[in-house]
This record gives sequence, structure tokens and C-alpha cells, in this order.
Amino acid sequence: MTNGKKGTALDAALARVSALEKEIAEHGRPRAPRSSAHLVALLVIGVFAITVASASQSARQYRVVRQEAPEKRPLPAEGELSLAPMALYSRMGPLLVDVNMDGQKDIVVPGWHEMRDDEPIYLAALDRNTFKVVWRAGPFTARPRDQRLSFDKSRVAGLLQVTDANGDTDVDLARGLMGPRSVSKPKDVVDPFLPRPVPPCPSDTQAPCLTTAADGVEELLAKATGAKHVFASTITGNDFQIQVASAIMPNDDSVEYVAHLAPDGTVRWVTPLLPAAQVRNVDMYTRTSPNEWTTIARGRVLHIYQLAKGPYRMLSRDLATGALQYDVQLGDLAQGSFLEWFSADKDDAFLVADSELVVLDAKTGEITHRIRTF
Repeated sequence: MTNGKKGTALDAALARVSALEKEIAEHGRPRAPRSSAHLVALLVIGVFAITVASASQSARQYRVVRQEAPEKRPLPAEGELSLAPMALYSRMGPLLVDVNMDGQKDIVVPGWHEMRDDEPIYLAALDRNTFKVVWRAGPFTARPRDQRLSFDKSRVAGLLQVTDANGDTDVDLARGLMGPRSVSKPKDVVDPFLPRPVPPCPSDTQAPCLTTAADGVEELLAKATGAKHVFASTITGNDFQIQVASAIMPNDDSVEYVAHLAPDGTVRWVTPLLPAAQVRNVDMYTRTSPNEWTTIARGRVLHIYQLAKGPYRMLSRDLATGALQYDVQLGDLAQGSFLEWFSADKDDAFLVADSELVVLDAKTGEITHRIRTF
């Protein structure tokens, strides 16, 4: 039995050898077994499939990266921004500066998405004639306690210098285009609820600027009014100085005065700031800070005050004589209204009240525009 199996195997081997010899004689080489061809084909197909899958996976990963890349934040559209609260910026109020070179001082205001503290703030320039937006710039990052937004005219003509929590940058006044940002020095922590220091007046200012009174002015005013003590602030214009003073009289009453000083320091005129009929009815808040609510328009001294139980009022005195020109109620601004800033240029006065920019006719005291969104 064993010999039979051996014979069968030997016969099969001899048959295979004979077949190979026949293939070599006919084709010059033996044909590859059918199973090897299948293996080669499968190998080629597998390599191709792996290559395609890898390329597809790379493409998917590339698309994901492109989708997750941060996009440039678009500027807000018309009407999306509201006037930002002064706790977010370090100026005493919006900036009056000519942005379109038409000879009129336009208004640069900070704006934000109201009551959304996580959103950045922006700057917007409003045309003085139409109060339409000329440009918007930003975004800027500001925090009320450790880094408020600062913006003012640059020493370089045509630029606005802006500092926020991320550094310094320049903004083109004509178009609102932002230049490269540079890292600024750390700023001291500022509590917005503490009194702000009075900033120095720029040397090239055309608008009235508030400063502390010079040495000798308070003594001069005390002598002119008969007061025991005088605490004065100075509003400086191109060729004049207006002193706003709280005077302690001999009977210990406090009376607010306004005085016009000539460049040589002589008193041109001095008079009580408020009409006599209103002195006893004024709210203590405006009585304790009369300098913040006094400014100079063309040929006029303007002052805003509030009655203890009633509306705000605005008065005008002749800059040349001190004579009262008008004393009118200030629209519907009444008890509970929050005033933040008061300034003037030519025949317009500007007031920030209840998160609105209020524009007034300095000649009459009437409200001409109220701007809440831009």
C-alpha cells in the first residue's frame, strides 16, 4: 500500500516535469500559475485603493482646517451700534474733529452692541452736516476697570491714535482704515467710578478746554465777588478764559459764579452762573460740579443745570458781557436722565444723555437731533 502511494506521487511529479518541459519548448518559459496572477491583481487593486483613500482623507482634513480658520469680523451695519458708555473709554466724551476736510468738525463716537459686554466696541465718524456715518473702524477691546479705550488726534496729521487692551494703532481720519497694531505699555488700573484727572489742553485745540484755575485766579475772583473762598476751574478758548467758580460767601452760602478773564488776567465781567430765581431750586448734583456742564459756543457761555424736582435746563450768557440770553427747559430730559458729556462748537452744542447723542442749537437751546444708533 505504501509502495502504491509512492508510485502515484512519483508518477504525478514526472507528469508535472513533462508538462513544464512541453511549456518551455512551446513558449520559452513556463506560464505563471493562475493563483499567482490573482494575487498580483489583488495586490495592485489594494495599493490603488489605499492611495485613493489616503488622498480622500487628506482632502477632508484640509477642508476641515479651512472651515475652522478664524474669519475677519465684518464691520457692523447701519443702525447696529449704540453709543458706548463712558466707563469703556477714557476721554471726557466723543471727539470733535474734521474727518472729511470740509471745515466742519465732525463727531467721532464709540459704539457697541448695547448690553453685550462680550462684544468688542467700534469707532464711528458722523458727518457734522447730515449726522450720517462716514466710516466705522474696529473692532477694539476695552474693559471698564483695567483698560478703557483711548482715542484722540495723532501728532501725525490725518490720523487718529487709538489704544485698546491689545495695543496701539492709527486710524485714517478720512476713511477709517486701521494701520498695523503695536503692543502698548501696560496701563495702570483705573476705577471708572473715581473722579477723572483733568487732562491737559492740546496745543492745537480750537474747541474750549477745561483745566484747573491758574495760581492767583481764585484770590482774584474772591476779591471780585466778596467771597471767603473760591474754588475755580478754567475753560480756555483761543483768546479768552472763562472761570467757573464755586464761592463760599460770608454767610456760608455757596454761590456758583462765571467770570470772563482777559489774556492779561484782568476780570472783564463776573456774574452768578444761575438766574437768581433758580438758585435755591437747583439739584445738588449739578451745583457741586458746575464746571462739567459749562462750555463755550460761538459768542456764548452755555450751562446745563437741573431743578431739584423737575427737568434739566440750559442757559446762555453773552460771552462779551455776561448778560443772560435765554434759560429754557432741555426738551424731555428730566429727573432720572443720566448726563455724561457736554461740549460745543460754533452754533451747535452736544450732550450725551441716556446713551443718546443730543445735538442742540446753541442760539436757542432747542434740540435739533437725537442719535441713538448708527
